[in-house]
Amino acid sequence: MLEKECARIERDPGLIRRSHQAVLAVAAHERDLPELRARVGRRFAAAAFGIDDGYIGTPAMLVDRLGELAQQGISSFVFMVGAKHAAATMELFAAEVMPRL
Repeated sequence: MLEKECARIERDPGLIRRSHQAVLAVAAHERDLPELRARVGRRFAAAAFGIDDGYIGTPAMLVDRLGELAQQGISSFVFMVGAKHAAATMELFAAEVMPRL
């Protein structure tokens, strides 16, 4: 479908960049996921945040999800992180997720 639309507007589909913006919350261990999901649900309660489409999980879960989306053509990711836990979330993401992508 992308190729067809690009042809219609005379644009090279190879130059199209797709991004995805969603909530990011990382749990070091699977046992911590219920509490993390509850906290994220309270912080990002509005439907506009799209928690169901977000990046909430363990490092391994996030590596899998980001890899799948990259294979589908997503080339940029924009993460929303609660201010209170931003530093810890990004440190865990940088240490445990980024090296595996």
